[in-house]
Amino acid sequence: MSDRGRHWLRQELPLWQQEGLIDANQAEALARRYRLDELGEGGFWRHLISAAGAILIGLGVILLFAYNWEAMGKYWKLTVIFLALLLAHGGGLLLLERNRLLSEGLFAIGSMLMGAGIFLVGQIYHLQSHYPDALLLWSLGVLVLAWALPSRIQAWMALILILVWHFSELIDFNLPNEWVLLPLGLLLPLIWRLDSPLLARFYSTTLLVSVAGILVIRENEAALSILLSVALVLVALPSLAEALGRQDRRELAEALAAPALAALVLFLLSVSIREIGHDLLKLGADGGFDNPLFWISLVLSQGVLLLLLLWRRGLEPSLWLAEVVLLLVILPQLLVALSPGSDSGWIWAGQSLLVNLLTLGLSLWMMISGAREVKRRRLVWGALLFAVLVVLRYLDLFDSLVARGLVFLLAGIGLFALSHWYRRNRREAEA
Repeated sequence: MSDRGRHWLRQELPLWQQEGLIDANQAEALARRYRLDELGEGGFWRHLISAAGAILIGLGVILLFAYNWEAMGKYWKLTVIFLALLLAHGGGLLLLERNRLLSEGLFAIGSMLMGAGIFLVGQIYHLQSHYPDALLLWSLGVLVLAWALPSRIQAWMALILILVWHFSELIDFNLPNEWVLLPLGLLLPLIWRLDSPLLARFYSTTLLVSVAGILVIRENEAALSILLSVALVLVALPSLAEALGRQDRRELAEALAAPALAALVLFLLSVSIREIGHDLLKLGADGGFDNPLFWISLVLSQGVLLLLLLWRRGLEPSLWLAEVVLLLVILPQLLVALSPGSDSGWIWAGQSLLVNLLTLGLSLWMMISGAREVKRRRLVWGALLFAVLVVLRYLDLFDSLVARGLVFLLAGIGLFALSHWYRRNRREAEA
């Protein structure tokens, strides 16, 4: 449940007790299940504003140090750095129980000063090193603090710093930096504990982008298959939460899965573009199966699916979609690898056709099920996916104006009929 929903529930529980809808034991059980006692004063957005103010204060202090830096001796510099850190973190610790909002702000200032201190100490002693290492050290320090408190603001800062460190290695030094998966892996249990859907979405997006960055640097390493395996595991998280009896984490798991689902749909649309699809589908087809990361990700994703099949005797549509997309990428690559030197044009053509049919089927399922089950968001996104697919096929399949006109006419009639069906079903459901 989101913070807004938990605030609403905390306000409603006393009213429900007064009206006799629930007794005191039931109210206590609900409060314990949704951890209403953990709601901080002011909620997430007040903490975010406080953290933003703290970061600005930290930047101001750092700039004041920088202005007077040359005039200060080495020991004065070290004293100022460590005294500022001690004051910020010590103040945050003293106020932790009395004023969580102010405490978070002081810890955020301390985290900013930690980064400044790392770079300034390096400057004092003229340390010539790989500068992303300082970013890594900074991010690990913030990550430890995020676990120790625990704190959403520190988790946000750690995640952003890990991302900056990772792309510093990728862009400035052209290094794949697989080690980024270690701090990202350490962050996942913390995000699960903090139960912040917004943070979970950002984490999932960061994980996918980081893996994509690694695989772009490591060309021809079964890149697309690895990325799709990671996406499949993320999509499986809601089903895993339900299978483990953690219904209270269902919303968080769905937030982690949402970017992965978006990535799958974006992949399908990208493949629908002829100029992009051919190169994208063949990405990593040559020489990628000797990459251990490919087999690790594949075994992990298929193991998750097997466990869910054993526990639940079935998979959700989103999981079936992720699995079919993964197989449509891996199987043709295996066929090409097993038959070197033969004409593989028909394999890639068949793969492209199947992916296009899958995209069309997905859009039709989303629209029809959305209209039948009165799920507006699913209907709208399915209609948008269908419209984009129609436009793409209009550009590369139909040359005749008559054929193009008929395609648009039929598509428009179908969307109009679905809209009418949705409105009728909604009226019936409301009645």
